[in-house]
Amino acid sequence: MKFQRENENPGPDLITFKISSNDIVFENNKEKYGLVEVIIDYKKSFKTMMFEISKIGEKQYELNVSSPYFTYKTHYSEEQVYSFFNNKGFTIFITLDGKKFVFVKC
Repeated sequence: MKFQRENENPGPDLITFKISSNDIVFENNKEKYGLVEVIIDYKKSFKTMMFEISKIGEKQYELNVSSPYFTYKTHYSEEQVYSFFNNKGFTIFITLDGKKFVFVKC
């Protein structure tokens, strides 16, 4: 996971996740219109339609998500943001063309 603050003013930040999937349906739908929901824990989550999925290797993908969640909700520091993604319940749901895919931290 990589977090990049776009600027110091409130606005969307760029968050990059490396994900893996051996699901051929995911491969075939990765460029479809959809929604990404990131669940950090039972109190913190966000949804966005501003994302891009790129194939970077065999069954390996990069998910780039743009979201203002960490700036608008509470201005979290970069250290706080990185700590969120170490939570046990961290999950990413990607819905593409009506099909839902679930990614969990391994």
